[in-house]
Amino acid sequence: MGKIIKLKDVSELIKPNTSAPVGGSFDLSHVGHLRYLKCCSRFGKPLVVIVQSDKTVGYRKGFNRPIINEKRRAEIISHLNFVNYVLILDKPSHYDKYLEIIRPKTFIFSKEDMDYKINRKKLIKEKFPNISVVFFPKNVIRSSTSYIIYRLY
Repeated sequence: MGKIIKLKDVSELIKPNTSAPVGGSFDLSHVGHLRYLKCCSRFGKPLVVIVQSDKTVGYRKGFNRPIINEKRRAEIISHLNFVNYVLILDKPSHYDKYLEIIRPKTFIFSKEDMDYKINRKKLIKEKFPNISVVFFPKNVIRSSTSYIIYRLY
């Protein structure tokens, strides 16, 4: 079995209260993604990267996104040596289902869309009081796919 796994395989591979899942679109991978994921890897082992589905990315980022499909984005992330597992998230509303099955030590957010994420943190802490929620400063990332696209046009 490779690093790209299905949710049904998680309980066999990941011990409860050890992992650090982090999610994102990771479209047009860039140095900001690498820095972010490398920093996230310090918060728990294994590092589980949850890649958003094409449908979710299109909804959040616009009709012309993603540029790279979900399977290829997951494959790119899987080649990073500090990433242990990669999952593709079907729908944004399924995060709770993923957290319930993964039972992580820490869940990590970037400091983008903070209003939404502060609300998500409250919901996570209510439903999963043992999960630590961490916010990474945006300056850790210092790059974005939107900026790369802007520069191309």
